[in-house]
Amino acid sequence: MEEFGRRRFLARAAGAAGAVGLKALTGTAAAATGAAGDAASAAGYVDVQLLHITDLHGYLSAAPARDSVITGAGGRTYAVGGVAYMATHLARLRAGRANSFFFAPGDLLSGWEFPAFTLADEPTVEALNRLGLDFATAGNHEFDRTPGFLRRHMEQGLPYDGAGLTNSFPDSTGAPFHGAEFRWYSANAVATETGESVLPPYHIEWVDAPDGRRLPIGFIHLTVVGTESFGNSFQPGLTTLDQLTSANLCAARLKELGVGAIVLSMHDGAVAGSEFDSGSEPSGPAYELALCVSPDIDAIVTGHWHCAFNMMLPDPLGRPRPFVEAGCHGQIIGEITLRLDPDTGTVVRALTSSVNHPNTRDVTPDPVLKEVVDHWAGYAQQHGAAVIARQRASFRRRLSAAGESTMGNLVADWALWAARQAPDSFDTSPRPARTWRSSRSPRASAAA
Repeated sequence: MEEFGRRRFLARAAGAAGAVGLKALTGTAAAATGAAGDAASAAGYVDVQLLHITDLHGYLSAAPARDSVITGAGGRTYAVGGVAYMATHLARLRAGRANSFFFAPGDLLSGWEFPAFTLADEPTVEALNRLGLDFATAGNHEFDRTPGFLRRHMEQGLPYDGAGLTNSFPDSTGAPFHGAEFRWYSANAVATETGESVLPPYHIEWVDAPDGRRLPIGFIHLTVVGTESFGNSFQPGLTTLDQLTSANLCAARLKELGVGAIVLSMHDGAVAGSEFDSGSEPSGPAYELALCVSPDIDAIVTGHWHCAFNMMLPDPLGRPRPFVEAGCHGQIIGEITLRLDPDTGTVVRALTSSVNHPNTRDVTPDPVLKEVVDHWAGYAQQHGAAVIARQRASFRRRLSAAGESTMGNLVADWALWAARQAPDSFDTSPRPARTWRSSRSPRASAAA
């Protein structure tokens, strides 16, 4: 279900109509005005750097082959991917920036690379801890287990049944998994029965200003609507609320709290051209929201669609603000530069700029992150080689006279076993009653 919207828009992108953003050259920021790229014009303002990635999905060593090369302005291509290279690029980008934040708008988990897939996403969390991730928005795949699992195991590091076999593995230092050193947020993911947020809806970071003062920046977080009904993240106890309403409510609340600068991090996406460092003819739900969401929001960072673009869009008052997405699987590090008025704490929109940096593999990989990647690759190989059962014959789909197959019976037996297991200790989601709707045996019903 979540894939349908993205594919549909991508297929129609060539003919889609929409506002055209500022086209940026490779390595040059999309800018609200010409003054945004002039260092002298920023004098006297508070410089804030926002670094972001999205949809890493546990690809720590490299991006999958289909995503390992991206195209920028003029058709120039870049080989990209890998968190060890990302660490090197991050160090360069952070150098000399006093107020820098690194975050992600979702789908860091549900790893598809073998170590993350088989080791409960714990390799991904260690890598993100070492990269210095400050916070993240919950995407649909962060709910592939349960909200309780995300909070108690992935954030707090609490072990659960099967520790050492299915979770709480030793990290690259030999210590057991201790959880994320950052938090996840979502303004529109709520418990169906109570309507209460399952994660904090927004949060405030602080930046250093002249004379020892500190200025607040608010971050609002949105999860893609429909997460609770997606195949991987099916959660009967979860509801995702309207994104526009949720974002506007949070923006109003942050303004009431005296926050002058606000950023929206949303796990929903758009498509805006084929070059990662520019944007044209945007379409998609994140684009539609960007045109009408509160003008108090100064930048919009998106994800979920595995697309890459970098552009400025006008808010409802006609003022430009960044509208960006950083691809997927470690391809890109996005960078937004905000200039805050030191007296009011508001963003000087005319001085805002944004650039998508390719996470190229032509730099020296960071040795600490390389050690992390190598550790988990080796541990996963060892873990995956362990014998858990022995098979004496082949499982086939060929039907017997009774309409059964050995493969169907295997799947049915597994489903019956899984349905009889108690939920993990962190799973507090309401569950429908388990009843059989057929007089046939469970195996025959499941196999059918």
